[in-house]
Amino acid sequence: MNLSSLINNFLIRNRPLLLVVLDYVSLLFSLWVFHLFFEFDRFGFLPNESLPLWIGFLTFLFACQFVIFYVADLHDIPSRNKEIMELTSLTLLISLILLFTLTAVFCYWTKFALGRDVLLMALLLCFACSISSRLLLVQIFSPHYLALVKPIRCAFLGDGPLAFQTLSENNFKKYFENYGFINPAEVSKLDDCVTQHGIESLIIDPTADLRLTDKQIDDLIRMKFRGIQIVEAGTFYEKLTSRVPLLHLPGSWFLHSQIFNEITGQAVLRAKRIFDIAVSLLLLLLTAPLIALTALLIKFTSKGPCFYAQRRVGLNGKVFVLYKLRSMEVNSEDGGPAWTKQNDPRVTPVGRFIRSTRVDELPQLWNVLRGDMSLIGPRPERPEFTETLRHEIPYYDLRHSVKPGLSGWAQVNEPLATPSDSLQKLEFDLFYIRHLSFWLELDIILKTIRVILMRKGH
Repeated sequence: MNLSSLINNFLIRNRPLLLVVLDYVSLLFSLWVFHLFFEFDRFGFLPNESLPLWIGFLTFLFACQFVIFYVADLHDIPSRNKEIMELTSLTLLISLILLFTLTAVFCYWTKFALGRDVLLMALLLCFACSISSRLLLVQIFSPHYLALVKPIRCAFLGDGPLAFQTLSENNFKKYFENYGFINPAEVSKLDDCVTQHGIESLIIDPTADLRLTDKQIDDLIRMKFRGIQIVEAGTFYEKLTSRVPLLHLPGSWFLHSQIFNEITGQAVLRAKRIFDIAVSLLLLLLTAPLIALTALLIKFTSKGPCFYAQRRVGLNGKVFVLYKLRSMEVNSEDGGPAWTKQNDPRVTPVGRFIRSTRVDELPQLWNVLRGDMSLIGPRPERPEFTETLRHEIPYYDLRHSVKPGLSGWAQVNEPLATPSDSLQKLEFDLFYIRHLSFWLELDIILKTIRVILMRKGH
């Protein structure tokens, strides 16, 4: 693989990183320009501050910008100029106003030499720079414009069902160009075939009936050392969708995969439990007035108790009692347990608001404190539904290998999922269990904030 292909692949796979860097550079450039304009006579080329304060200021700026922009979903490049000007511009402006407000507070408390006039004008310039960089990147990445960065050309070795499912994913069409399927029985030398067609990534489909010769295996090894990406389709699908392709994996995959390495690591579980206790206790103290106020509002607007207790399935299939603020009419399940649906008539007017803002789930912090749940994990289902789903979906009980959570990987990726999406939710849950880590937990927390602010979900 030549240098231009390496650069192209890096840019395609790291588009969010590119935006993070450009946004931070835009922020620093804007502050520096208006510092020169307004403050050069007093402080010179840079604010006259000590090195530790400078490091603290730059770190504070980067951390705040990254978190705010990530929660606002600004680290993705829209596919069209219209999207940038209509939706992204408003989100970006609100995010920058919040960022510069926090910057003003930092400068006030630390006496860092940036005046209000500098911050105000820098906000406007930073907004213009960030919008311009996104418009430019659309031209560079989009096939309808300059298309200086090309999609990665790949081919499938075998044409099994997993390959076809991968091709149907939107993210595949966004980042990759499919050459087609290569049948090993019809190709004597894989190396020559890949070179001839300019293939940069070769995806091996385990669901296809592949019979590779020793010569073809040697070709694959040589290609890998030459820079051609050779990847198994299951792993490729996981990275592409953040889901485990459950229906296309043999049972032996669960025996050989590393899916249980993290969840059986006692250090990981202890750290997760300590984090759960500290955060749930803090949030309970902070949200106690909100819980009490909401309970009174429920009591005054509908008949019945303020709180609602329900049996759910937890770790290792153990049933526990989950607590929520009541969001439905009393006796809403006289006809038996039923899935909640969008615009459910059983939901009260107050309930509709507290469900969309997740206020109804705040009492579950008590479940976290008790150890029934974790802050992050697969959402607990009711025993009646679990019994049905374990017969309909293979390996469904694997989601009970970890504690259920207030929020989870499935909830932040598919906040509008319906009961018919149970398979897809399980694929997200198994991806979370398989890749459980501090960074994935942090990712879910930030995306949960996004879902709450955008009021997505049922």
